[in-house]
Amino acid sequence: MILNSIIIDNIRSYTHEEVVFPRGISLFEGDIGSGKSTVLMSIEFALFGLGSQKAESLLSKKSESGHVVLEFSVDGEKYEIKRTLKRKNSGVNQDPKNSWIKIKDEILPLSTSELKQQVLKILKFNEPDDPKAGSKIFRYAIFTPQEAMKEVLSDSGKRLDTIRKAFGIEEYSDAKLNSQVVVSELDRKSAVLQERFGNITQLKSEIFESKESIVKVNKIIATMSKNIEDEKLKENKIIEQIKSFQGKNNERIKLEVKKENLEDKIESSKKQFVQIEQEFEDHTSELKQNNDQMEKLVYIKRPETELSISDITNEIRKVQKINNELIENNSKKNSITQDLSKLKETLGDKINSDKQSLDDSLSGLQKEKGSLEKFLDEIIENNDKMNTQQVEKNTIISSLEKEIAEFVKLGSNCPTCKQEITENHHHTLVDKKQFQVKKLKKELEKIADSFFESKNKSKEIKEKLETYTLEISEIGETLPAIEEYHTKSSKLNDIETKIKEIHSSQDKDYGDNPVEFLSNLKDELTEFENATKQMKQILESRKKIEEKVTQRKVEFENIEKEITQNESELSQTESRLESFDNIGEK
Repeated sequence: MILNSIIIDNIRSYTHEEVVFPRGISLFEGDIGSGKSTVLMSIEFALFGLGSQKAESLLSKKSESGHVVLEFSVDGEKYEIKRTLKRKNSGVNQDPKNSWIKIKDEILPLSTSELKQQVLKILKFNEPDDPKAGSKIFRYAIFTPQEAMKEVLSDSGKRLDTIRKAFGIEEYSDAKLNSQVVVSELDRKSAVLQERFGNITQLKSEIFESKESIVKVNKIIATMSKNIEDEKLKENKIIEQIKSFQGKNNERIKLEVKKENLEDKIESSKKQFVQIEQEFEDHTSELKQNNDQMEKLVYIKRPETELSISDITNEIRKVQKINNELIENNSKKNSITQDLSKLKETLGDKINSDKQSLDDSLSGLQKEKGSLEKFLDEIIENNDKMNTQQVEKNTIISSLEKEIAEFVKLGSNCPTCKQEITENHHHTLVDKKQFQVKKLKKELEKIADSFFESKNKSKEIKEKLETYTLEISEIGETLPAIEEYHTKSSKLNDIETKIKEIHSSQDKDYGDNPVEFLSNLKDELTEFENATKQMKQILESRKKIEEKVTQRKVEFENIEKEITQNESELSQTESRLESFDNIGEK
């Protein structure tokens, strides 16, 4: 197992820590309580769960949850395991919902016991899969907690038992005990057999006779061995002869292999020879094409300008900008000209009217209109008063006429003095009342005449007001139109001035169509620069081809020498092979 990395969150003194284990030996150095043991305890927790550890001692006191994520490798395969602790009212326990193992990039959510089973299977530890049991192998073979080793070493019986369990060899101890039992049983059976075979003297006599027979047989074997030695000598001679022939045969095989190699080399050299000749032809053809192309490119001249392509591009942009300004200003000019024509048609003779005189006329009319409106209001107010007087006088007349009618009846009491009306008194009262009625009627006639006169005057004033309103409206409509006319005329003059300035700012050297002139100039300059670039590439290509040709000539000569040398060596090899054929015939 190789540990790759570990992430510790809210475990003991660690809030968050990531440790990447380098290959080789890792040393955790620090004072007591600096967290060395926490890292090792976290590794054990991630692999095997709590075991004998207490969950409360692992989870940070101030945290509600914590977890450990361990990445490790076994037999080249990477694994990643996560275990989580969660604080509840009942205490701190493992959280199975946030515990898993990743195998081949696949996360498997497992319970705490299933996680331990999976880890023991991966590590091939022969241990119980009880989640409450710690790992003896890991605890004593890989990580031993502080002070725990002293306890193991102090008790020899416990030490031996622990080491056996840690390395999984407790079965051998059991086997030794079992073997001792078997030996004891064998000793018992041996004693029984000794009692059973008491006639050992007779057996010894038989053994002696057997030994004599063995001596005779050994003599026969010795004789046969000598014959075998003679045959072996003959065999060795034959083997030596075979070895000699094999050596020559091996040499012959080597020569045949050498012959094949030489033939292959000669064939390969000839192919290279043909290939180089073909390359010579290709290079010659390429040089001819380059020369033809160079002759065409030489005639492409640089246009008479000191500007670069970027300068010409900028000039084209400037000219296009000027053209756009001209188009925009001409469009504005046409639009304003059309507006002025419409205004001329609308205003007619008033087009030449002075704005100040129109303003004065408008002011005078508005003032006169105001006076007339005030006078009209006074007439209306006076008419209202006359209407009131008319009503009042008619009321008085009605009252007087009623009183006169009552006075006609003699014997009635006077409404004023409450005395009986006499004839003299009657005439006096009636005459007086009739005089008052007559006087009031004359006043009513005067009021009616004044009212009629006021009505005529009011009509006359209203007609004048309508005339003034119409004139004011006409002047009010004319003034903005005249003002618009003058404003647009001024704007038209500004635009025409701007157009003249734009025309005067244009470079006369670019002709009537500067964009076309500059675009053609840019194309010619681009063509020249491309031609220059191509000529440079052709010259570089020609230089490389000439270098290749020189190199190939040397290779060509070397290959010729190599072919001659290999053919000579091949001839010698064939001669030696013919000599081996003669030996074979012998």
